[in-house]
Amino acid sequence: MQQDYKKVEMAINQFNTNEVRMIVWVKRADLESWIKEGYVVPSNYEEAACGKRYLWSREDIYRLAAFKELVESGLKPLIAHDVLKGTDELPDNIKSSIDNKIETVFGK
Repeated sequence: MQQDYKKVEMAINQFNTNEVRMIVWVKRADLESWIKEGYVVPSNYEEAACGKRYLWSREDIYRLAAFKELVESGLKPLIAHDVLKGTDELPDNIKSSIDNKIETVFGK
């Protein structure tokens, strides 16, 4: 029973890449490039038939949204990554925006 609860809790708090793309509105090619370059890193993955299936936490999604915002404002991805690397706390407006989108789309 405890193990089933853990699985449900993980499912509620983790999102796959397609869900993340819907939440943050990021192009697949951009996201794949950013992952490959190490600018954004999903916190978990599971093995799938075709390779890895990334699993994103809310914190991962907050960081992705902040990274995307910096890149769209004109910063190069490497600089945006460096700016966020030294930041533990992200702006509340990014968190609340992402939380609202998650609630609206997934009811989580």
